Order: sequence, then C-alpha cells, then structure tokens
Amino acid sequence: MAAQGARAAAVAARPNTLRDMQGQPIVLPFSVSKTPKSVHLVQMTLRPAALSDASSIVALCIEVWTGTYLKQGINGFFADFVLNEFTSARSRDLIADPAQFILVSQNDQGIDGVMRLTRNAAPPMKQCSDWEIATLYVQPRHHGKGIGTALLHAACAQARLRGAPSVWLTTNSQNCLTSALVGPNR
Repeated sequence: MAAQGARAAAVAARPNTLRDMQGQPIVLPFSVSKTPKSVHLVQMTLRPAALSDASSIVALCIEVWTGTYLKQGINGFFADFVLNEFTSARSRDLIADPAQFILVSQNDQGIDGVMRLTRNAAPPMKQCSDWEIATLYVQPRHHGKGIGTALLHAACAQARLRGAPSVWLTTNSQNCLTSALVGPNR
C-alpha cells in the first residue's frame, strides 16, 4: 500500500500527468505472469504525449504497423509509405495540434503504447461523431497486459471530458488484436 502511494506521489509530481475525474493521477499497476511461478509487478503510467516523445512514438508506430500489416515481407512501396508517414516531424506536429489528443503508456523503460484521439474527423457513417480514435498501438511484447484496454478507456474518458457524445475507430480486417479489443459496435 505504501509503495503504491509513493508511486502515485511520484507521478503526481510529473508535469502533464493524466488525471481522473477527481484530479488524481492515473497510475495503473498490474501483475504479469508468464508462468505460475513467475509473478512480478509492472507499473504503467498513462500521460499526454510531450514533444520529446515524438521519436519514441514514431519507433513504436513503425514497429506495430509493420508487424501488423507486413507479415510476408517489405517491398519498396510499403517501405516508402512507412518512412514518409511515421516521422518525428509529423509526430511533433500531431502532438502540438489542438485537434489531436495523444496519450502514451509508459513503463519504467519507456513508451510501450500510444493512442491518438482526433477531433473533426470525417465519420464513416452519419450517426457517428467527429471524434475518432485514429491510432491505438501497443508494442507486441506488451500485449495481454491491459495497456490497450487502458488506452481505449482513457480515450473515451478524454473524449467525454472534451464534450464528445461518442468516439469511433476503424480497423483493418487483418488487425485481429484491435478487432478483438474493441469488439463489434462497442
């Protein structure tokens, strides 16, 4: 209990810490167990992205995107797309854009997940709002730890705080993990 209080105090001292509705910092400890004998505590902190996170976000996005969509090899077309789409300059522009809200999941080693909430997105159907979860990426080695779920819930909470009636996202049919995470019509 004291350790959790110390972690919360350390997070509260950080600038730009994401806070819940009562103003408390969001710190999500969770246990990870690969085998019944091996259980250890891992700390996850969700926080708004800073400009200094741009290159880490780019590296994570490239890792997740290529691992998800380029399973049989990488050709020039997709290599060029990835290297033009995921750049530090573009990432910094998105972080600075007031129509974007970028949240990162950070463990004690660095960023392991990212979510981008976009306002004024063209909805896929007329009954959808203009709030889109444009990006929801978690490093593959951190799948199954609750990071994607935490980012998804935080995105919905942030959208509500900003007055959004709802949010939407689209996913590629090859992206089974995101499809399983969000399910149909949630």
